[in-house]
Amino acid sequence: MPGFLCLQMHFLAISVRERLRPLPVRVPSPRLRHRVHGSTDYHGYLEVGQRCWASVEHLVREIGREPASFESILDYGCGSGRVARVVPQSGARGPRTITAVDIDPEAILWCSQNLPGIQFAVVSPQPPTPFADGAFDLIFAVSVFTHLDEARQFALLAELRRLLRPGGVLVASVQGDYHRSQRKRQFDLSSGFAFVAGDRGLFKKDGLPRFYQDAQHTRAYVEREWSKYLAVKLYRERGMADHQDAVVLVRS
Repeated sequence: MPGFLCLQMHFLAISVRERLRPLPVRVPSPRLRHRVHGSTDYHGYLEVGQRCWASVEHLVREIGREPASFESILDYGCGSGRVARVVPQSGARGPRTITAVDIDPEAILWCSQNLPGIQFAVVSPQPPTPFADGAFDLIFAVSVFTHLDEARQFALLAELRRLLRPGGVLVASVQGDYHRSQRKRQFDLSSGFAFVAGDRGLFKKDGLPRFYQDAQHTRAYVEREWSKYLAVKLYRERGMADHQDAVVLVRS
């Protein structure tokens, strides 16, 4: 509890400072930045968003697709929009549809009020989403599967498959060997997957639901289990912003 209160006071102090001396760029509150970035540093917040989109572009090129060719894009688990805000709003054929969704109403409210040209929506933690079958030709999910247990990740994979049109691409990130080595943490990965529950309630400092915890994957597990939903075309270690591993999947 003391740690939680100290963090809230930290957010308050930074908010007051930023009101007195506004930042040169529009970014969400310190609390929302910390929720998705783990830090209140706005430079790092923006930089990671740019690097994540650059990673998505690079990954789809690796499977022979041109990023500008996608016309309907979904950012699933967009948080406060740090990646969605840098997605080009025009593609090879002109204006494209960019949709960004999250389970966090506070983050979506900020995005809707501050990031024009993108369709933002709150979605339920449990599928289905309100979108039509085959509504998107590119979906990316950065740091989403990194927090879900097996039942939730499989339900989400099934839903994202439904939302992709034939030939559509999903790019998702997972916590792999590099991420684990950086944090110097050990997990029982004998099954290829580990889900570790940490703080809950007021002790959960990110402000997200209690089910949103820590998921660890191995490459073999992803290629075995995720291929039951979509074709795994590429697994790139440190492929997402040189930090998390990236998986590229295609709906046949």
